[in-house]
Amino acid sequence: MHLFPSWVLWFQHRAPGSKTTNYESGIRRISSFSSIESFWSLFTHLNAPSKLAPTTDYLLFHSAVRRPVWEDPVNEHGGKWIIRLKKGVADRVWEEIVLAVIGDQFAPERGSASTENDGWEVCGVSISVRSNNEDILAVWHKTGSDEAVKSRIR
Repeated sequence: MHLFPSWVLWFQHRAPGSKTTNYESGIRRISSFSSIESFWSLFTHLNAPSKLAPTTDYLLFHSAVRRPVWEDPVNEHGGKWIIRLKKGVADRVWEEIVLAVIGDQFAPERGSASTENDGWEVCGVSISVRSNNEDILAVWHKTGSDEAVKSRIR
């Protein structure tokens, strides 16, 4: 089954406590996918967040986002929801949010003003594994000033 849009998975690892002068330089593109079959082929070979070393991020972004950073033109006027997760729940929540995003569960209702926005609002999701007692999940969206969009995503 073909997905619209296609998606890109990125990875970043930094040594805990290290100071990064250029955040973007450490981000590596892993793969892209545009079908359910290619998604599962990739996803089943990834380490779950609980198996990642601290200070590691997975970033899954819409293919229109060229770089998974705020400075990308698609992201620059957007917003981000952050959810802090207790250690031990990130694996399940990460899988559920990834499936929701690629399955278009955040799509606006047909006929709403948001459908004029190319029909998609969520730019990507990220999971950040940390060494403390929590991991950080984020949902990035492209229109930070639209209260209706923010409410729907929340």
